[in-house]
Amino acid sequence: MAEFIRWLRTETPYPNPTFDEVVSNRYYVVHELAEIGEVRRMGLRITKDVILRHMLKVDRAHEKAAEAEFAIARNCGARDHLRARLGDVRAWSRDPTLPPSRRRRYVRLGRELARALAAMGGR
Repeated sequence: MAEFIRWLRTETPYPNPTFDEVVSNRYYVVHELAEIGEVRRMGLRITKDVILRHMLKVDRAHEKAAEAEFAIARNCGARDHLRARLGDVRAWSRDPTLPPSRRRRYVRLGRELARALAAMGGR
């Protein structure tokens, strides 16, 4: 639990969700736990500045965490959550702090999410 809280308190160039915001949404919890796991698999320690010092690595972890979050939300039929997150993915694809190759990955993820929503009967 301490590592989870440390992760939520890391410095980031983006707005950081509060602990209450994360734990009130099971899919956000999945995302954050998956992201922590990916960051640790990369050999990084959860420190106050891990995101700022390793932006591209952490972004790759973020993408994998989003994929896990969306897969679980799809399996649970959470259309409202996925619709809301589609807007987030589109914003990630326009993030000027990321190189074009990373932004293209989010364009692809957004298309996949839109197709999944369409298949679920909602956009």
